[in-house]
Amino acid sequence: PPPPPPPPPPPPHPHLFFQAEDGIRAQPRARGLGDVYKRQTRNYAAGIPTASVVIGLVKDGEILIGVNYDPFLNEMFHAEKGCGAFMNDRKLNVSQKKDLRGTIIATDKSRSWEETTHTLDLVKFASQRSCTIRIMGSSALAISYVAAGRYDLYFHSGLSPWDQVAGILLVEEATGIVTDRSGGKISLKSNGIIAANRSLSRTFINETAELRWRHQLRQNR
Repeated sequence: PPPPPPPPPPPPHPHLFFQAEDGIRAQPRARGLGDVYKRQTRNYAAGIPTASVVIGLVKDGEILIGVNYDPFLNEMFHAEKGCGAFMNDRKLNVSQKKDLRGTIIATDKSRSWEETTHTLDLVKFASQRSCTIRIMGSSALAISYVAAGRYDLYFHSGLSPWDQVAGILLVEEATGIVTDRSGGKISLKSNGIIAANRSLSRTFINETAELRWRHQLRQNR
């Protein structure tokens, strides 16, 4: 006789949802616990080897696990809340620079022209202080590089949850700090992001207080 059919799949967990770059794949009653993942398609589709896969576990708005894998360099950035941040097996720490001069600052283009012009004003400000500016086209990797001490600071006018979910936890677990653009508590829907070590973050926030970027309201995404 033919083998019995396989058992039906278990019912979906009512508190679990998946949010991806191309939308939310969710159960109707999803709440509380989520898994956010990202694949940066634009660089990858163009054959530019700067892309990664991001996975994050979030419960009630708190990021518990963040993973960012760069398949081109075989670098796995990973962090668990309270357990430190790592790249493969190497423990990560943010850079210890306190002054903006000589730092490497990363950002990415914003989606609206108004946000982009304000970002360029900030890039000009940083360049006048002998900062090196980097635009990777991968915000997820750039924030991970802050955790690794490769970049000293990252800022952006407003990222999607999947762009920053791993990086926020990585930087925090690497003894850094991540805030919104006003220096307030970060969340996955915050008005902008600044990631750095604590001293450099304070310096950046103080010295950019008069720039339009610091006071711009995030536009709906």
